[in-house]
Amino acid sequence: MKETSIAVAFIALGHTENAAISEKRYERHCQARLVALKLRSVETEGMFIEPVEEIALGKLSVRGVTPVSAVVSDAKVPPHDEPEKLEIDFDPVQSFGIVSTREKTLVLADLGDEEVLLPADLELIGVVPAPAGTFSVNVYDGETNDEFRLGYHIN
Repeated sequence: MKETSIAVAFIALGHTENAAISEKRYERHCQARLVALKLRSVETEGMFIEPVEEIALGKLSVRGVTPVSAVVSDAKVPPHDEPEKLEIDFDPVQSFGIVSTREKTLVLADLGDEEVLLPADLELIGVVPAPAGTFSVNVYDGETNDEFRLGYHIN
């Protein structure tokens, strides 16, 4: 099976500091970086999704988020077989929150339509639309009456 990823946003990162060049003179140094936030189908039980490539902020801070223009993608639920007594649901995902973690990395969060209480050490940076054909994959076990999130599928 071919592993594919799709860019959902471009993140502008920057850092400015004054560096001493003498006792009374300072020089302003600016760093800037533009990174693509890429996503692929992934297994996860939670609402947070690691991007394809880790985006570590370090001293940089997020200066802007630009969603990627809509990419044509198949928005249909992928064909699948359901084992006996299991119901697999593919729920469309409309958008993702971009969140900065305690470790100063960026992750995506499926915030859904409900209000979500983020842990105090996380910061919501921005929101981007999910690519067409992005689904939250959940399974219901009719035998145990339990429901589980399996992860996310991107066509």
